[in-house]
Amino acid sequence: MSSDHNEIDALFDTAAQEGPALADLDGALSRLKAARAAKVRLSQLGAPALRNEIVRRGRAMGGGL
Repeated sequence: MSSDHNEIDALFDTAAQEGPALADLDGALSRLKAARAAKVRLSQLGAPALRNEIVRRGRAMGGGL
C-alpha cells in the first residue's frame, strides 16, 4: 500500500509542475520569436552597414577589429 501512496505522491508532484513548465515554455517561445525578429531585421541591413556594426560591436566589447 505504501508504494501506491508513493506513486500517487509522485504523480501529484509531477502534475503540479505543469504551470511552471508552461511558464518556462512561454518564456522560451518569446525569446525565440525575438531572436527570429532580430535576425530578420539584421538581414535587412546592407553588407557594408552590417560589417560596420560588427566592427563597432567588436570594439565596444574590447576587441581589436
